[in-house]
Amino acid sequence: MHSDKDQIDRDLAATDSNERPNYTADASGLLRYLWGRGCGQVEQMADDELEWVATASENAQLMALNLSKTLGGVAMLISCDSERKGLHAGSFQPHDLPELLWGAADTVKTIEEMVTIAGDADFHLRERYRKRAEHLAHQASIGSARHARDDGALKLAAQGQVMRSKKQTANATEQETENA
Repeated sequence: MHSDKDQIDRDLAATDSNERPNYTADASGLLRYLWGRGCGQVEQMADDELEWVATASENAQLMALNLSKTLGGVAMLISCDSERKGLHAGSFQPHDLPELLWGAADTVKTIEEMVTIAGDADFHLRERYRKRAEHLAHQASIGSARHARDDGALKLAAQGQVMRSKKQTANATEQETENA
């Protein structure tokens, strides 16, 4: 995976100044543009929304598998047609090849953007969960410290009660001795 942070910053600056974005006008450019526009608002996205975006890598994986099967099938057609002697059926005409390859290249770029966006969403989601876990751990440690402090206070109070009781018993015994 590569990082185009500088390019994204330039494109966002162009968008903020109402200039035309510097993305390619295809599916991957659109995805990149839309994620770049919404990326600053990731903190406001609900967990469910962020999880949904993070699953884009699963769809990208399926797209890659489908593209692989399609290109494998085309390669088989070309191979079979070129190995025939004599008359060629023309399963695949040479003027169609550039269009197929450009389409495959666009699909690969779209897959790359989907994986990048899914990775970003997954990172933000994991960070959100980590912060929540740290907050809960902190709250638990405060509760434990408070509980321990309360236990300590109870023990001291109980010890004080025992000491007062012993002192009262000693005083009462002393008075009985004086009275006797």
